[in-house]
Amino acid sequence: MQLNKCLILLATCATTAFSVAVPDATAADECSNLGGVMSMEAHKLPEGVSLSDLRKCVEHPHGRERFLDEASLAPFEEGDAPSDEKKTPTDIEAGGLEERAADACYTAAPYGCSKGYCWKTCGDNGQWCWTAYKAGLGSWIKCSTYNDCGTTTYACGRGGASGGCGC
Repeated sequence: MQLNKCLILLATCATTAFSVAVPDATAADECSNLGGVMSMEAHKLPEGVSLSDLRKCVEHPHGRERFLDEASLAPFEEGDAPSDEKKTPTDIEAGGLEERAADACYTAAPYGCSKGYCWKTCGDNGQWCWTAYKAGLGSWIKCSTYNDCGTTTYACGRGGASGGCGC
């Protein structure tokens, strides 16, 4: 009898340890244009994160666009600036065509709120990321102003093209 209890307990633990978040059909439809449904094997999750913490879709609703012209930007605290020279969005030339780089590398604010979501700078040259709860795997952090975005310690979102640090 004790052996049966041990085997049942062992099977239950093994199932939980090797389970994967399985997307449902509705989530697949909702996330079809957002990189698909976020899934990960339970044993690969960071400490303190469970499968139920994963956000529904991989990609951020705004992709890599921050809409800085409409953003609420946090001021730099003394000593926070990544360099002495504050850079602003510039026009760049790419293959003979002028392209607006407003949402690319930007070093004039440490973090901010753009169209309802928090972002932060994450590199010395203006690289940035959308922020997300639960070590970057949870829901995207929402906001009304930069004050809702806390500090630069929020985790960069992970997964897909809109996750991670870049320009």
